[in-house]
Amino acid sequence: MNTPDPFWLGPIGIDVSYYQEKVNWTAVKNAGYDFAFIKCSEGVGYRDPEFIKNWTAAREAGLLVGAYHFARVSKKTTIEADAKEEAQWFASQILAQPHDVMLPPVLDIEWDKKADKIIKGAEVVQWCQIFCKHVREIVGRTPAIYTGSNFWRYRLLKTQSLATYPLWQVHYTPKTAPKAIPYWKWTFWQWSYTQPLPGSGKTKVDANRFNGSWDDLKALAHGNAEPSHPETLPAIVEPDVPWWERLAETMEIVNRAIFENSRRGG
Repeated sequence: MNTPDPFWLGPIGIDVSYYQEKVNWTAVKNAGYDFAFIKCSEGVGYRDPEFIKNWTAAREAGLLVGAYHFARVSKKTTIEADAKEEAQWFASQILAQPHDVMLPPVLDIEWDKKADKIIKGAEVVQWCQIFCKHVREIVGRTPAIYTGSNFWRYRLLKTQSLATYPLWQVHYTPKTAPKAIPYWKWTFWQWSYTQPLPGSGKTKVDANRFNGSWDDLKALAHGNAEPSHPETLPAIVEPDVPWWERLAETMEIVNRAIFENSRRGG
């Protein structure tokens, strides 16, 4: 069977939000995709308008699905109270849907032009710790964290404290693995944001790879096991690079985040 990602032998997937509008999930499955992460919520009180439709239709088409929450870190009261409030909102939306088989719920933590001005890095790390702990207590599943190497370095302050959670790493590259984040081996990898969405004409979609076998992915969806990380799929060790190259790479990620925020209405 033809595959939309011929350079990867393991399970592949997409992630979507209302931005993709109506998704033909049968076409996605028939194209060779195995799983999907679906935007569920953002901040407190916002549920993606296509979440329930996407969640239901993707499951019916035979894909393994997971939900993600776009963080809006703040300290309107305290860091702890805000993290728990967002976690509660996210968890309540997941539990309202069929969730007997699902991929880990995901905390999507990215550059945020509002929060970055007033929230310190140490506070962002604390927020993530509290959010993930609270989601796990409510949902009964260990959440994953979506982030990239630059955000980990500059906003998460190279913390090791989050490495107990599965990593969904963003790094857009034609290479066979993303840059390594020390102490944190990736489970999912978002390697492209310009792949054609099957059955939708010109719409583009984020494409992802899973670091393991199909059996590993199914076990993860059933909550029976943590994914394995075969030695045949190593991460690329990030070399020391000049500051101007690091700056250029950071600006690329920031521009991507600005684009994401604008299309989310952020």
